[in-house]
Amino acid sequence: MEGNEGSAFQTWTDIPGWIVVTYKRTPGNQYAQREDFKSVCCAVQNLMLSMWSEGVGTKWTDGSLQRTQEFADLVGVNTEEEKIAGIIWCKC
Repeated sequence: MEGNEGSAFQTWTDIPGWIVVTYKRTPGNQYAQREDFKSVCCAVQNLMLSMWSEGVGTKWTDGSLQRTQEFADLVGVNTEEEKIAGIIWCKC
C-alpha cells in the first residue's frame, strides 16, 4: 500500500510468520475463562522456548488492533466462541 512507509501496516506485513493464539470463551464463568487464559500463557511460553531452541526468533504481541472485529474476521476467529490471547511473530 502506497504511503504506508513506517506504518503499523508495513511493520505487520514485514513479519514472515504469524501464529494467532486463541482460547475458548466461557460465558457465565469468568473463573474458567481466566484459568484458560493462564493455561494459554504457559503453553505460549513453552512453544516460544521450543522454537528458540530450534533457532527460531519469536515475539508475543498484543495490541489494540488485534482486539478488533476486523482483525478477527481477517484471521478467521469466531469471536462469539474464542478470544484472541495474542500473536506470536516468528522469523527463521
